[in-house]
Amino acid sequence: MFLPESYGDFIFSIVGEELGFAGAISVLFLYLFLFVICLIIAKKAQDKFSQLLVFGLGFNILLSAFINAGVVTGLLPTTGITLPFISFGGTSIMIFGMSVELL
Repeated sequence: MFLPESYGDFIFSIVGEELGFAGAISVLFLYLFLFVICLIIAKKAQDKFSQLLVFGLGFNILLSAFINAGVVTGLLPTTGITLPFISFGGTSIMIFGMSVELL
């Protein structure tokens, strides 16, 4: 009962509680893996706009995930940024879903 919005902004703490340290690190590595895939897609893109779009969308997903992890662990102040694809929130899931669709 200590965590505010445990199903939304602080879902990473629940992931860490249920899956342990290895599970929490695995979730972060999955975001890093998604970013590496975005870099590969950007490298194969035909024009500069496509490269920058793919890099920007991938970096946005990665940055949101690591900011959320920093907030949950107490390294950063509370910001309200959700964990991509995991946190409960209609707009967040829609935006990140459209980002992956564009990728």
